Amino acid sequence: MLQSRNIPGVRSFAVRKDRLTPPEKIVLEDRLTGEQAVIGRFEDGKMVPQTDALESLGVQMLRRAASSRSDWVVVDEIGFLENSSPAYREALRELFVQKRVLAVLRKAETPFLNEIRANRNSFLFDLDDVRSIIIFQKKMSK
Repeated sequence: MLQSRNIPGVRSFAVRKDRLTPPEKIVLEDRLTGEQAVIGRFEDGKMVPQTDALESLGVQMLRRAASSRSDWVVVDEIGFLENSSPAYREALRELFVQKRVLAVLRKAETPFLNEIRANRNSFLFDLDDVRSIIIFQKKMSK
């Protein structure tokens, strides 16, 4: 059984002034160390990737997770910001080879997200699909 607080990996979250305004920034956080890096900033009406942060601290976080003793790693979430960083995408690819990864993917169409979805070793579960949730609940209740 997975204990969520002990699973290495990364999580990203939006920082907002309030629920009605766009996010000011997107922060990437190491799940074990708490180290953080700003990977996106809202500028001129759009979210702008912070490529340097992805390629330095982001890659370090993924490599730390890959070298952990855990068989499982969590990556929450993968979206469009990763498109700005070939090094971060490569570190994610390596992580998928080295570990079992529970990843949350945005419902966006990007070449990298499509690559992950097309991988024959990926199992995709759409939480927005009500029928999938019902099937999942039935399987879990046995």
